[in-house]
Amino acid sequence: MQTIHFKDDQSVYLVENAIERECSLIQSGIQITRRNLEQFEAKYQMTSEEFYAKYQKGETDDDLETMRWAAEFQALRKLTIDYQKLREVRIVS
Repeated sequence: MQTIHFKDDQSVYLVENAIERECSLIQSGIQITRRNLEQFEAKYQMTSEEFYAKYQKGETDDDLETMRWAAEFQALRKLTIDYQKLREVRIVS
């Protein structure tokens, strides 16, 4: 867990609001990315986790759609980690 110390309440308020806005943006990104992944999963009848395991082993095509699916999956993982890290920040005045 990360802790940020401030000497005044105004700074605490500004940083808390900035973190909340960023969390909201990340949540929107997660929702969009999940919808995109669901479309791939429906089209190819496999989960993104199954696809990505095959992708990492080189068992998939190297076409643009495959690359996009892999990028969406990687983006979801990064967005999720970023969101979790921001939620762990504790601000102390």
